[in-house]
Amino acid sequence: MLVESAFLSHTVATTVDFCGTRTATITRGFAENRLRSSKVSLFDWNMRNLPQFRSAKKSVTNLRGSESKQDSSKPRIGKRLGPGLVLLFGLILVNSTWVPLQAADDCIACHGPGAGLVNSNGKAITVRADALAHSVHKDLACLDCHAGAAKAGHTAATAGASCLSCHDEVAAKLRASAHAALGNSQDSSSCITCHGTHDVAKPAARGVEFCATCHATEVSQYNASIHGRAHAKMNGDAPTCQSCHGPAHQVVAAADAKSPVNKANLPNTCGHCHSDPALAAKYLFAVVKPVEAYESSAHGRAIRQGNLNAASCNDCHGVHDILPLSDPHSKIWKQNVASTCGQCHKSVYDVYRASIHGQAVAAGALEAATCTDCHGEHRILAPANPQSPVYLASRAGQQTVANCASCHGVHNIFPSSDARSTVNKANLANTCGKCHPDAGQRFTISSVHTLPASTAGGRVLGFVKAFYLLAIPIILGFMVLHNLLDWWRKARRALAQYRQERGQMRLTLNERVQHVLLLVSFIVLVITGFALKYPHSFWAEPIVRWEKNFPLRGWLHRTAGVVLIGASLYHLIYLLATRAGRRWAKDMLPVVRDMRDAMDTVGYNLGYRHNPPRYARFNYMEKAEYWALVWGTVVMAITGILLWAHDAVLAYLPHALAVLEVTTAIHFYEAILATFSILIWHFYFVIFDPDVYPLKWTVLTGRAPEHEVREEEKEEAPAPAPPTAKA
Repeated sequence: MLVESAFLSHTVATTVDFCGTRTATITRGFAENRLRSSKVSLFDWNMRNLPQFRSAKKSVTNLRGSESKQDSSKPRIGKRLGPGLVLLFGLILVNSTWVPLQAADDCIACHGPGAGLVNSNGKAITVRADALAHSVHKDLACLDCHAGAAKAGHTAATAGASCLSCHDEVAAKLRASAHAALGNSQDSSSCITCHGTHDVAKPAARGVEFCATCHATEVSQYNASIHGRAHAKMNGDAPTCQSCHGPAHQVVAAADAKSPVNKANLPNTCGHCHSDPALAAKYLFAVVKPVEAYESSAHGRAIRQGNLNAASCNDCHGVHDILPLSDPHSKIWKQNVASTCGQCHKSVYDVYRASIHGQAVAAGALEAATCTDCHGEHRILAPANPQSPVYLASRAGQQTVANCASCHGVHNIFPSSDARSTVNKANLANTCGKCHPDAGQRFTISSVHTLPASTAGGRVLGFVKAFYLLAIPIILGFMVLHNLLDWWRKARRALAQYRQERGQMRLTLNERVQHVLLLVSFIVLVITGFALKYPHSFWAEPIVRWEKNFPLRGWLHRTAGVVLIGASLYHLIYLLATRAGRRWAKDMLPVVRDMRDAMDTVGYNLGYRHNPPRYARFNYMEKAEYWALVWGTVVMAITGILLWAHDAVLAYLPHALAVLEVTTAIHFYEAILATFSILIWHFYFVIFDPDVYPLKWTVLTGRAPEHEVREEEKEEAPAPAPPTAKA
């Protein structure tokens, strides 16, 4: 729509000092740029629909200090005075010596894209509607940022915007960061570099691309990495730039000791995710708690001692270009491991690359040994450390006993046909002579590892092995079978005798079933719980081996936890809903007598009393154990559920990380206390007590041993049969 005014021919040529543009010229005059207008374009329509440009809601301040608001409820001037007066009023405004200050609508007359306005440096000072419409500042008015534009004849110096007027808390942080070099932290120059001017978007909306303006190479590497690919799939657990480098306004150089990606701090930074048991279980990490393993390694100790030349996480895995182990481009892909280690161990790498192992791996034989197969991955120890897998000693600890490396070499292992091999026939005398200097040359022509089966000695050796391999299982199997039959017969007889005894009924069948549920679930919880905590322990390795595709430890642990909680709830219902349960609860309550019984028992054990005390149905030892079990079950159930629902904890609870850390500590230490309490206290009274050894059969029969005389448990003797009349 073309709107023409009556003063189309009124052209003013003038030069103004506007926004620093001493040469910015308005050739069509105020009539065209302000009131005359030209075409009402789509840009103008969009701009006037933004909050900044809805002039009906804005105040217009003139140079005389008066302020008026447009009242849409009043009839428009054009309808009241007619077109002629409107034209006259427009001419008066054009030629008057005072001009009302522009509202937002007036800003676009000069700063719209079509105006072509530039400053004295030739930089465009225009506003795009689409950029401003999607900005986080879209609800602000122009004067909220450009307060100086309220004055006529404003310049860039007087109308400039400062981000610090709203974000003053950022200035101090930015001054100490690496991004301070982008501009002056006291004005908006450094802010604009990252955030832009009118097209400011939320950093979260732009993601890692927010950093690509300056760090395009790093962002490109990140996007191709395992972290970037996970982030592209909207995985909220995937790390982004801030996850490693810290908040954008506080980023410091990697060489700074305070930087999260400084070599000394990098293990802890990576450990936020890779040492999180919840994430390890969720994503089935191949290595559990790698950071803890690294910190005990030769590399980790060197870093802590200030040797920043030692290897840290990014030296082996990469920086932004971290790829999965299965990717042939990964630095830790089997064929790349040696070259990765060779960055620091160049001389060793050169020797290994020429060895039979190095040649085999390079040829694609991925079963051949590389650095990590012998030295380990994160927990690499010095060869002199007895815990190192390459510790040069026999199993008995004697370093003078030959092992593989003593004869074949370490990294310089070659085929025996190679003249460089230490086990080549020409070199055997020197190799064997290191330990056997007086053995002579004949020693070197004998078999080393075993006797060949084709020789007489080999045939004798084969016969001896066959004999014992057959005799051992037969003889030991007969012993085991004989003793099992003997044990079974005697156990049945002892159990039958035990059932015939008139021992007091201690546990009902219902209570014995509850005990079995508690027993099984507790044992499974102990084994799987400590296997989760100490996966490298010898007793945990068989379980861990089964976890290639299924988290067996976590599944078993949680299942046993559900069984324990279910048994506990059933026990509570039993106590409240049954007569026997209510009697149990009453008899289990601590009383003053328990203190006297405890003192009398200690006195008897020390020899001060001649007879042990007579206990009630449940003595002080059993009550103490029962209420400790109640306490432990409640604590372990609550903490276990919180750890199981860690995602909900992180989402809804305040101080979630602190809650999870404290919960983990309570769960761990309570588990230690409960486990050793059972081993030391409970197992003594039901297994190792000489009066009941090898087992207190109450768990099966429900009856206590006859020697356990308890008050309030005396069963009524059956009434005597009436005498029969004699014939």
